[in-house]
Amino acid sequence: LWAMQDRYDEAYEAGRASLGRLPTGLAFADGALLNAMANILSVMGDRQASQRLLDAARSRQGQGKADGTFNRMYTESCEGMLALQAGRLRQATARFRIAVDSTHAVTYHHSHGNAWAGVLYAGVVYETNQLLQAEHLLNVYLPLARDVGLPDHMILSHVMRSRIAFHHGDIDAALLALTELEYLGHARQLPRVVAAGRLERAHMLLLQGNGPAARDELQRADDPALWERERRLRLPAHDLDYLALAKARWEIAFGDARAALTVLD
Repeated sequence: LWAMQDRYDEAYEAGRASLGRLPTGLAFADGALLNAMANILSVMGDRQASQRLLDAARSRQGQGKADGTFNRMYTESCEGMLALQAGRLRQATARFRIAVDSTHAVTYHHSHGNAWAGVLYAGVVYETNQLLQAEHLLNVYLPLARDVGLPDHMILSHVMRSRIAFHHGDIDAALLALTELEYLGHARQLPRVVAAGRLERAHMLLLQGNGPAARDELQRADDPALWERERRLRLPAHDLDYLALAKARWEIAFGDARAALTVLD
């Protein structure tokens, strides 16, 4: 629950205390804890500890009927996220595809499953420039991600939808996706989600050549405490998109490109 509320420091402390009470004799609960903490540790930047917990979770799967497929999906998804952090796109794609397929019967379009694995799978499909398939997957998984309320999944899915629409020339749909993202952030009291919507809107305005409006959106997204926290965490939605980089892009396009070099270095 802490992690879903984007409060990873509290999530880490609660999870660390709970790990000391394993095993509980409840296979599903133990597996869920190991997976959740693996994800939290990956966000905290401790890749090796995250991998150890995933290995422990996998070794326990199948011990109890209640364990089912959910924990296997979660383990494969977390493995895929570690692969993405390491720059291994094909390996991540394989993990996410297995995760999507593990929760439902395999279908040709991989359109059945769950928001956690589905959005991540859509992300790697998008990265390989298969925009039509990514759009199809988002049509299925974005509403699920919106309902579940996972911050990074909401950001990733709405930003992808916005960029695909922009690529197709549908500016209204692109803006709608970002406005919805910002609205969800306000409604669920998730400041990072709000900032992400503004950050991507600034990016779109930059691509349109509107320097003043892009700068205004960057200023609205500039929450010092939020971005300072982002600098020390490995948040999936901000591994490639964050305020400092967005400001550097703006300087290159409209301001002092030479000054941007210092930031990039």
